[in-house]
Amino acid sequence: MRVKIPWTIPNILTTIRLLAIPFMAVFIHASGRPGEEGHSYSVAAFCFFVGIWFTDAADGFIARHFNQISDFGKIYGAILIRYLISGKFMTLLLISFSSLQQHS
Repeated sequence: MRVKIPWTIPNILTTIRLLAIPFMAVFIHASGRPGEEGHSYSVAAFCFFVGIWFTDAADGFIARHFNQISDFGKIYGAILIRYLISGKFMTLLLISFSSLQQHS
C-alpha cells in the first residue's frame, strides 16, 4: 500500500525539520570539543534547535489557520517531536560517556 503525501507548506516544514534533526545532533556532539571550536558548534546546535522549534510552531499555525491539516502531518509531526527529544537525549548521553572515559 502506498501512502499519498499531501505536499502542503506545513508538511514541507515538517520534512525540513526531519532533515535538520541529525545535523543538530552532530553539532551537539561536536560542541564537546574544547575551546572556541566547541563554542561555535554549541551556537550552531542552538540555532538548529531554535529553527526546528520555529518550523514546528509555524507548520502547526499554518495548518490550522489555512485549513491544511492532514492525517500525514498529524502523525509525522508527533513522531518527529519524539525523534527530536530522543536524538538530543542520546547525543548528550554520548557526550557524557565520552567525557567519563577521558577522565578515567
